Amino acid sequence: MYIVSVCFVIKDAYVELFKKEMSQQARRCLDREEGCLQFDLGQDPDNPSRFFLYELYTDEAAFEVHKKTEHFVSFAELVGDWIAERSLDTWQRIEQQ
Repeated sequence: MYIVSVCFVIKDAYVELFKKEMSQQARRCLDREEGCLQFDLGQDPDNPSRFFLYELYTDEAAFEVHKKTEHFVSFAELVGDWIAERSLDTWQRIEQQ
């Protein structure tokens, strides 16, 4: 399994729009991408401009496919100017014994 975590800081004027659009994007990814197994969105209760994504893919190749989908590309174009900061990390999932 391949994990992707992304932290966003969104410009104040776009927080509610980002939350709505990102929620819809998560649903699109889960519905349309066979390799996308989980896509969770979190919001910092102490700083509503901060968001956290937890995405789980079957493997790194599935994540690479994700980045090339039409819904990903159009979403990235839509929200690009709304983002003040973004950091992305990838992880290999450790299976529990």
